[in-house]
Amino acid sequence: MPTWSAPRAGREDLDRVAEAMAAARRPLILAGSGVVIADGSDALTALARATGIPVVTSMGGKGSISETDPLAVGGVGRVCPAAGRALYSGPPVGRANTPD
Repeated sequence: MPTWSAPRAGREDLDRVAEAMAAARRPLILAGSGVVIADGSDALTALARATGIPVVTSMGGKGSISETDPLAVGGVGRVCPAAGRALYSGPPVGRANTPD
């Protein structure tokens, strides 16, 4: 039976995203279901805290960062609280194709 493994970003991908995040006027992390599937919640939280970049989640990404974390600002998509809507204004740089 085939197994599935999460795709891994290459060094060039990471460099491109880091450059875009550093240049952004209002950086924002959009966490989707891939964070949950890849068990990446700790890494996401560490990235957000190290950079001070706020995190919004899709429905599939709920739980990828604690809702009580000061950098968690709510959701976008089908359920879109005002905080998430106000911060999110376009497609993210490193968006992976996920079903949510």
